[in-house]
Amino acid sequence: MVPQRHYLDATSNALVLDKSVRSGESKYDAMGDGVTFFTPTLDADLELNGPISARLWVSSTTEDMDLFATIRAFDENGKEWIIDGAHELGPISRGWLRLSHAS
Repeated sequence: MVPQRHYLDATSNALVLDKSVRSGESKYDAMGDGVTFFTPTLDADLELNGPISARLWVSSTTEDMDLFATIRAFDENGKEWIIDGAHELGPISRGWLRLSHAS
């Protein structure tokens, strides 16, 4: 299988294969639920392996910010697939980054 890039399309809140020619933005309240991007319904299995990274341009009304990125999988009925990780049940993958105005 050949590695393939996926892109976050902020105009449709979708995870897509083709880089959008339009720029977009997703806004959310810092104390809210954040932003969710979905793939279109998949016709075949999607394999995610190796390091996953995201390149984001962000701004905030606060001096500090914590960014969280989570990869989740859902079945055809919309129920989330939870895995039994090393220490707890959780989504497929998650990561975070703390940004400070001082750094």
